[in-house]
Amino acid sequence: MNPRTHTSPGRWSATLVATLAAALAMTMVPLPADANERDSDRIDGANRYETATMTAFHAFEPDEVDTVYLATGGGFADALAAGACAAAQDAPVLLTAPSVLPDETVAAFAEDVVPGADTDASDVWSPDEAFSPSRIVVAGGQNAIGDDALSAFTGGSAQVDRLAGDTRYHTAANLATDCFDSEAVDTVYVATGAGFADALGAVPAAARDGAPLLLTGPQGLHAAAIDALAQLQPERIVLVGGTAALSQGVVDGLEGQGFDDITRIAGNDRFSTAAQVARTAFDQADAAYIATGGNFADALGGGAAAAHLDVPLLLTRPDYVPAVVRQALGELGVSHTTVLGGEAAIGGDVQTDLDADLPDFAYASYDSSSQHIYVGEFDGTTRRVSDRISGVYDLNPLFSRDGTQVAFTRARQIGGEWVGEMAATGMGSQAVETLSDFGEDLGCEVAPWDWNAAGDTIAWTCSISDGPTLAGTSTLGGEVVTFEPEGEGHYAVPQFLPNGDIMVVRTEEDQPTELRRLDPTSPNSGGELMYESDADRPLWSARLSPDGSQVAVRRPTPGADHDAPLPTVTLLVIDVDTGDEIELLDGEEHGGDEPGPHSLLDWHPDGDRLLVGTGGFGEGQVVRFLDTSTGDLDPVLGEADIASGRTVGNAAVSPDGAFVLYSETNVDHDFSYTIGNLYRVNTDGSGKQHLDQAGNRASSVALNHAAFR
Repeated sequence: MNPRTHTSPGRWSATLVATLAAALAMTMVPLPADANERDSDRIDGANRYETATMTAFHAFEPDEVDTVYLATGGGFADALAAGACAAAQDAPVLLTAPSVLPDETVAAFAEDVVPGADTDASDVWSPDEAFSPSRIVVAGGQNAIGDDALSAFTGGSAQVDRLAGDTRYHTAANLATDCFDSEAVDTVYVATGAGFADALGAVPAAARDGAPLLLTGPQGLHAAAIDALAQLQPERIVLVGGTAALSQGVVDGLEGQGFDDITRIAGNDRFSTAAQVARTAFDQADAAYIATGGNFADALGGGAAAAHLDVPLLLTRPDYVPAVVRQALGELGVSHTTVLGGEAAIGGDVQTDLDADLPDFAYASYDSSSQHIYVGEFDGTTRRVSDRISGVYDLNPLFSRDGTQVAFTRARQIGGEWVGEMAATGMGSQAVETLSDFGEDLGCEVAPWDWNAAGDTIAWTCSISDGPTLAGTSTLGGEVVTFEPEGEGHYAVPQFLPNGDIMVVRTEEDQPTELRRLDPTSPNSGGELMYESDADRPLWSARLSPDGSQVAVRRPTPGADHDAPLPTVTLLVIDVDTGDEIELLDGEEHGGDEPGPHSLLDWHPDGDRLLVGTGGFGEGQVVRFLDTSTGDLDPVLGEADIASGRTVGNAAVSPDGAFVLYSETNVDHDFSYTIGNLYRVNTDGSGKQHLDQAGNRASSVALNHAAFR
């Protein structure tokens, strides 16, 4: 069965698609004016040593460098611990092999530092001006960097000091106590020494706090870290990484040493942890370093370089930018990214994603012929942004708040049932990332409904075959919270309130329809009752106003036949805080012999007007603005504006209130065939424009509010 022709209630019907897409466009917020000007460059050395050298010269002016840190390129621990020290001294981190200083590293130094150095080798990148430090700090013992590798500096002008310990943990502790004055240290960062990812992103964040970075094992606080903390005596400890990286045993060890101000920064994986570290440390950043989360080789010098430039360091997958990373870049206002490493480590699709300027794209739509998501500009330019997988259908697009990604439903058949995943894609590579996979676990169809104010969490519904309709949230890092109504109830239309709670419509047969306020931190509480309607007059199509203070709903007119294809309905506006209601539009008064109003489409951004479809369905339908204060109706689309045999499937008002974006679908009441066209019209009804010349888009559309700055 094809999702286009499946007509069971709530099961990929065009009613759901049309109702959903108009709601999705409501809560977006505009970005700063430079949000779409992001570009990127790449530091791509022939090997890790050359990449580290090039990274150092990317960030540092040679004549301002007095100290250089040298660490092994064969492991990550010493270089990352040295990164925090180097950051405190505005020093770069360079790499070496255990027994010989590579030519690529020799090229970083002037001849008075490395006597007789040949910096003109044709296969080695050489800077125009080299470093001439007075001190070189070797991080690690003889096994990491032997004396033979340091012989190049013999007789040079730089003092060479070694800071080492018996283990990586002792080396990190010795580096911290050498670099930092205990009287000046307020904060210490702690990361696992068993992996590189968390410590890598922590270096520029620690630098902002003037903090050293200590390493410990995952199960408990290492003795070397305990000794260093005793010397440094910080007031605050920041743990970087989740409990799998730093367990409760680490927390217990810190508390046992008398520390009570302990903060943990963590995500669901290394990508979301690095993104969360960046968000916590930086309110805004013009630039960012991007390293692969799969290997440490190219990024070892990146932490110190990012710290010197006062920019975050984020991690990416080798073939696409994770959604949580794209979100962090948009939230921080990053306009330039620097990719560390060649295309073997970070593919070209990643750089395309990083360069994407989606805020120029004004809408997204579902293509009913190819079953994929397209974004488009009002000049007719379109771009496909979801990949092609046989037997999979992408629909219900929802722009992220920064406009750099689109969330959508990915439908596929499992065991003869259509089930859904919620996915997201960037604007360049068409690589799709699954955010929440409900198919095999719940056998349900999931649809995104709303983004929260921070733009990092999506509210969704999930319809279980022959069961309830759940609501929940998913973060871009993949954390899922599920709300399950008691009994045989259903949740619908989840939307974020200004304080981060979620408003849902709860329905159950022969029971009053409720508006409930749910707390995402207490998913099993059942929430707070906001409003209750009579059992014989359920609420439909609830939509929050732009400021979240009111909700508009459709409710059957008294005496209406609920089982009719389109029963007559009344429009209400309900105060979110008090539950007070205002009846605005009676279906009998304005519908005449036709059922009406047909649909509640969107709020105007002024919060005073509602876009509604009245006067029937198909032939005779008109679209008007309803003034919530006076009840007056102002025309937008008349009967002559809507093509014969078509009806307005959904619509959204632009953030500036200047125009309406809408789709036309056929008038077949069972919605078994949903192909339609996309149009734009000014709010006064003038300037109608056919956007999709192919005439091949389905009724699901969403506006990108980030495009209207």
